[in-house]
Amino acid sequence: MDEITESYKRLKQKAHLGSQYDWLSRYARSKNISGLELSVHVDDKAYWFLKDNVENSMNGHWKLKADVLGVLKIFSCFTFPLLEISKNDMREEAQKRGFIKALERSWFCFNPVKDKPCGTCNPCIYTMEEGMGYRFTRDATLRYKTRHIRKMARAPRYLSKVIQRRLFPVSTRKAT
Repeated sequence: MDEITESYKRLKQKAHLGSQYDWLSRYARSKNISGLELSVHVDDKAYWFLKDNVENSMNGHWKLKADVLGVLKIFSCFTFPLLEISKNDMREEAQKRGFIKALERSWFCFNPVKDKPCGTCNPCIYTMEEGMGYRFTRDATLRYKTRHIRKMARAPRYLSKVIQRRLFPVSTRKAT
C-alpha cells in the first residue's frame, strides 16, 4: 500500500481526517510539488495532528518538522500559512483589507439544498461551530440545530435491523 495512504489510514484511526489530505498529498508527490500551501487553520480538524509537529519557517509558513515524518508523512509536502489563525481572524482581516465579499463567496457545503449550504454535512457543521453561522439560511440553521433529532427519528429502523441480526443470525433466519 502507498505510504501516504497508509499514513492517512493510521491518522484517521486516531481522529477525523478528511480524505482530501490523502489525495492531495499523493497528487503533490506525483507532480514533485513540495511546499504546497494548505489553508489548515486553528479551528480545522487537521490542526490536532499538526500543532505539536510543525515549525515556523523563515517565510512565515508552518511546515512539518523533519524529525517527525513517520505517521505524519501525509503532511510532508505541504506548508501551512494560516495554521495559527481562526476563521474569525481571517474574516476580520478580510474586512480590514477590503476583500470580505470575495472571502464570503468561498464554498464549503457537500450537500447543498437549492444552491445554499445544507447545514448538516460535516463542512457545514464545522463552519457553524467555527462561528460562521451568519452564512447560513434560516432553513439551514434549523436543519443544523435539529440534525440530532432527525437522526434519532431514523434510528428505530436501523436499530431494529441491528437487533434482528443479533437475535437471529443469518443461519437461523428463515428465507423470505
